[in-house]
Amino acid sequence: MLRRWMMGVAVCVLGSALWAEQGVVTLKDGHKMEGDVTEKEDTVIVTIRGIQTQLKRSEVQSIAYIESLDKEYQQRLEKLDPKDVQGRLQLARWAFDNHRYDLARDAVEKALAIDPNNEEATTFLELIQRQRALERNQSHEENAPSSSQTPTGQPNRPPAPPVEKRLLTADNVNTIRQFELRSTDTNVRIRFENDVKRRFVAAYNQDQSYFNNLQPVDQAIEILTRADEKFTRDVRILSDPQSMLEFRRFVQPMVLQNCATSACHGGPAGGKLVLFNNGEATDTVAYTNFYILQNYAKTLSSPGGSFGSGPTQRKLIDRTQPEMSLLAQYGLQPDKSDIDHPQTPGYRPIFRSRDDARYKQLITWMRDSLRPVEPQYGIEYTPPGMVPTSQPTSAPAGQ
Repeated sequence: MLRRWMMGVAVCVLGSALWAEQGVVTLKDGHKMEGDVTEKEDTVIVTIRGIQTQLKRSEVQSIAYIESLDKEYQQRLEKLDPKDVQGRLQLARWAFDNHRYDLARDAVEKALAIDPNNEEATTFLELIQRQRALERNQSHEENAPSSSQTPTGQPNRPPAPPVEKRLLTADNVNTIRQFELRSTDTNVRIRFENDVKRRFVAAYNQDQSYFNNLQPVDQAIEILTRADEKFTRDVRILSDPQSMLEFRRFVQPMVLQNCATSACHGGPAGGKLVLFNNGEATDTVAYTNFYILQNYAKTLSSPGGSFGSGPTQRKLIDRTQPEMSLLAQYGLQPDKSDIDHPQTPGYRPIFRSRDDARYKQLITWMRDSLRPVEPQYGIEYTPPGMVPTSQPTSAPAGQ
């Protein structure tokens, strides 16, 4: 009897465990959660490191299961021509965006097998390796022993207070996407709400036939450029413009891995520049980090060299003079830079020289991908470590 009861319990436990499959849940607000997913009639349960989060089915936009991603990857790969390098790189980007870095690496290595000297593939492979290392480091930090478990002979310091997690809102994300939108962003998904296109044509005396024949991105830019907030707030940009795709695929992982550790700009030790580096690949986290980087500037009392001898202000992201941005300068070896990174324990330069492929990619992103206009997003947000400030509100516009 006991044996039969134990077998019954085992079957029940096994049966319930089989219901959970590893996957990525995307919420309607853009957040993503990766873990063991259990679907019920009206709810979705995501278990991450033993902690369950119960979501309403109405909150969930999509669920991508790991096994289904494996199958889709294989199907897409089989459709490619044996010599199609770009097709394999596009497949790698798809896998990377779905957090399947193993599949992304496989696709890039297949591209390099066809074209061993492909610089884009080589740079992308480095990005994948850095992202995997970053997530391993984050996992190690989360599982590191507490201060009470420090090795004998080491100071038992109290843990630093956590950084307050203040993120931009979904509306803020939309505002930045609106500003960074360019006419070349033809693949961006756009939703026009509250009959805004008809209202815009009527209010601004537009030629209806001409306007209706425009591409959605050009219709959006027309409204964002010409209309006021009553119209622009009804233009929802649902996916990333190219400049923001590049930020999320290349710039943010590079900065987080090299600059945003818990002992540097990823925690209280970061001073006035603190970034969020907790492994969440959500829209709000990525756009908050972008906003912080975009708005950070530092006054240099005596920059010297080509910058002159008096005080000057340099920004981390400089769209018109990217070579003089702090991101580029601080990333160079000290003997190669015009502005030296402050002496900080654990600091390591990112780029070997100005010929480094990653340095060139960073410069190209600032100069060519971002809009060549200093942004005025009109967003009120106080980054961690900063005093409250706000920007004057201005209507976003695309180019």
